[in-house]
Amino acid sequence: MSDSLTTLVAKLQALVMDDGTLFTTATCTAAIRQALLQVNLQVPVLAGTLVDTVADQYEYELTDALAGATPLTITDVLLMDPAGGEYDVKLDFDSYIEDERWFIRLHTPQAADEHLIVRFTQAHTVNGLDSATESTLNAQSDVILLAGAAAEVCGMAAAGKVLSNNIDPNASANYLKASSRFQVAFKLGLATLAGRRRVQRSVPDTRTWSDGWDNWPAIVH
Repeated sequence: MSDSLTTLVAKLQALVMDDGTLFTTATCTAAIRQALLQVNLQVPVLAGTLVDTVADQYEYELTDALAGATPLTITDVLLMDPAGGEYDVKLDFDSYIEDERWFIRLHTPQAADEHLIVRFTQAHTVNGLDSATESTLNAQSDVILLAGAAAEVCGMAAAGKVLSNNIDPNASANYLKASSRFQVAFKLGLATLAGRRRVQRSVPDTRTWSDGWDNWPAIVH
């Protein structure tokens, strides 16, 4: 079961051996938000929706079709198999944003009363964080998120010790070492998650190499 913000904060404090004195709820929340940003950039939710076609129409606004979801990217557009089978046809398209609304423009318009499968990525959410009411990460991903959040809070503590003129000169260095170790675990975890994920495909895409490097996760080290 996915963890809520309250549960993640408690687990994060336990992970860095704090009772909330140094790493307060506000500090942990900020760290979780920063770690979640990296998760969303590298292993976002893979989602899809259906859009009804209009004869001779090139451009489609996705705001209504996505029912309030905010895409990060549009990954694919396909024409649903008219026979009701699984042989959906990839379509060439361009995607763009105008007035903070997402659009796709087909290179070739389709007949009326067909259906477009629009696949896109969107951000994960944590129940209780920034007004979200649903946690979408699975249990394994929650553990990886916590490693990223721990790296963030240790980095904050290192900076705080410097700014407060702490009398122990090793305090900041030790927190930085801890932050580095958590950061390594976080990035390895993200790389593992990204390596297991593939965007769904209906037919081979002749527009790509489709070799061993295809869909290789772009992890920033």
